[in-house]
Amino acid sequence: MPKRRQVIVRDSAVMGTGAMEAAPASKAPTEKGYDPLSESSLKDFFNDVFTMADDARKPREMIWHDAWDLYNNQYDWSAKAWWQTKAPVPKVRSAVDKAVALFRKTLLRLNPFYAIQAESRLGRQKGNYTVSLVDYWFDQAAAIEGLVTAFKVGMITSTAITKVWWQTVRDFKPELEIKSIEVPVTEFGVQTGVRSEEKRDIKFAEHTTGKLGIAAVDPFNVWIVPGTGKRMVIERTVTTLDEIMALSEGKKPVYIPEAAEKLKQRSATKIEEVREARRKGEAPPRTSDFIRQVELFHFWGDIYDKNGRVALADASFTMADKDILLRAARPNPFFHKQAPLVIGTPYVVPFSTYNRGMVEDVAEIARRITELSCLIMDGALFDAMKAFSVDLDTLDDPSEAKGGVYPGKTFLRRGNATQPGQKTVETIDVGKIPAEAMNALGMFHGYFSEGTYLNEWVVGQGGKTGRTLGEVNIKTQSALEGLDESARNLE
Repeated sequence: MPKRRQVIVRDSAVMGTGAMEAAPASKAPTEKGYDPLSESSLKDFFNDVFTMADDARKPREMIWHDAWDLYNNQYDWSAKAWWQTKAPVPKVRSAVDKAVALFRKTLLRLNPFYAIQAESRLGRQKGNYTVSLVDYWFDQAAAIEGLVTAFKVGMITSTAITKVWWQTVRDFKPELEIKSIEVPVTEFGVQTGVRSEEKRDIKFAEHTTGKLGIAAVDPFNVWIVPGTGKRMVIERTVTTLDEIMALSEGKKPVYIPEAAEKLKQRSATKIEEVREARRKGEAPPRTSDFIRQVELFHFWGDIYDKNGRVALADASFTMADKDILLRAARPNPFFHKQAPLVIGTPYVVPFSTYNRGMVEDVAEIARRITELSCLIMDGALFDAMKAFSVDLDTLDDPSEAKGGVYPGKTFLRRGNATQPGQKTVETIDVGKIPAEAMNALGMFHGYFSEGTYLNEWVVGQGGKTGRTLGEVNIKTQSALEGLDESARNLE
């Protein structure tokens, strides 16, 4: 009979694993004539998991585009007439920027904002040196800027992604060059000899060095494969053809040289650049004849064969343009055996892959505030500028009324066509701005503050008079708890 411990382990194995955890890898039986790690097999596997991940992300992607448009104050005014007001109210951008400013202030106040624990005296002593070293690398990599940018992206979309990796960069090393030169010695204008002098010059020699990299990643460039406990991730990057060719040369090339040669015959790909430029508020980049860009898709996770068995656990490979295997499958080189991406969210939705952000909760309210504000401004414009009716029968030339009525406008009237007291131009009463519109606008502002956790006390606008200190503290602390939750989730 099996031992009790073996029974417990087997029973526990059927319960599955938690998020970011992997079950023990199994050895898939080999099949004659079939290689699951060949280029054709990896291409079929990649296209299958990418399609599955992309289909699962599409509903969130629509929300992300909508949220980015609101943050950039981009509205569709195509249905409005030329005279109607088209002034966006920057409620979303101000709310996100204020929340991120509070997060940045907290990070800068906590110096350092992390800790290294040790149990022994020697360990604590080494930990102090480690903190100094980590602070140096964090400063070189602009870690706070990367974290704050990722937090802002998470508030806009719902996914804050930070990439942490060791990058190889080009650097310049100062070198001291000492030269011995002969200087003539003269007396009374006549050279009597020479003497030797040292000339020191500082030159900068180019060399390659390593550097810590911490950067925010656009969530539009990351796909999480559903049903894998968030361990299977695909990242899209754009690089130049020159970088690919440089990494495919030498004795131990990183990329497959034959695959890199295939990319020479292709033009630069521009798939996501148009939408990315819209999010940046810039014009889409044109295709350059010199700087040739290539789309790369890096896969991180377990590789399965056509029978549904794991062919290589904790692996990685790279596809170029989704159809060229640029880097063969290999074991994950990192000790944690995961992708070099830290994926978080400001607000957790139970059992959700991409969770939620701040903007999506108040997106429709922000639109209504803009639309209602534009409507009120249109009413104020009519109330100030007035509307007029012109009696064409009294005009000598009826075409004079086509240009409208403006200050200093002159009309020629027919002397025999008018009656005493008859007016050629009369003012039309278009009504006043209804009080209900102003009340509705105030109601929407209140709902927006509740949805963003930014009331009048948090943003520094004070509030109505007559409130006690306890009430102010309670309301401020209640609003800060929502922002504190987002910061802790990101942490």
